[in-house]
Amino acid sequence: MSITEGNLEVGDTGKVLDTTVVEQSDNTQAHREAVVVTDAENLSARANVKSVLRGGTGYGAQVRDVESISHLESISDTLDKLLTEQRTTNALLKGILQ
Repeated sequence: MSITEGNLEVGDTGKVLDTTVVEQSDNTQAHREAVVVTDAENLSARANVKSVLRGGTGYGAQVRDVESISHLESISDTLDKLLTEQRTTNALLKGILQ
């Protein structure tokens, strides 16, 4: 199976539809309509769909507000607290094992 970029004419409008051409194992070709998520003012700012699992079998799209990072601050605080607790636990375990 091979995948290439393609397009189809849209009636007699003179316009084309963006597609992905998939050649099957029996050499037949299928056009898949390409759906693209972009910034309306910056067309080169496209959203990617990537595998999110280590085995590469799960795919998904994620949308996030890059302007708002307040949730990152709370995550950072939580990680700091967990690290402090882990250090305390390690010190207690070290005392027990000696």
